Amino acid sequence: MSGFLCLGFTTLANEIKDSSSVNARSLAYATGGMFVPFFDHLASYLRVETFGADHPQTDLESVITKGVVWGICLICLVITMRSNDIRGMGK
Repeated sequence: MSGFLCLGFTTLANEIKDSSSVNARSLAYATGGMFVPFFDHLASYLRVETFGADHPQTDLESVITKGVVWGICLICLVITMRSNDIRGMGK
């Protein structure tokens, strides 16, 4: 996931053709990829359940970190999708 995000931001920084499209795709992938881990960990934390001794679900810092990363990806995706570069594609 991080490699795909790096590719998206690198193409955007170097102003490569269709860089906004690549960036939007990488952010969408990251947002979708963080959706299940964040909400699964949050639900496990709220239910106070642990699925394995090697992977405790009661760690609040992990829930907060995953939520922050997911939120940043979602905000960046919305900003990218609202940009004029994406709106003009396909015309």
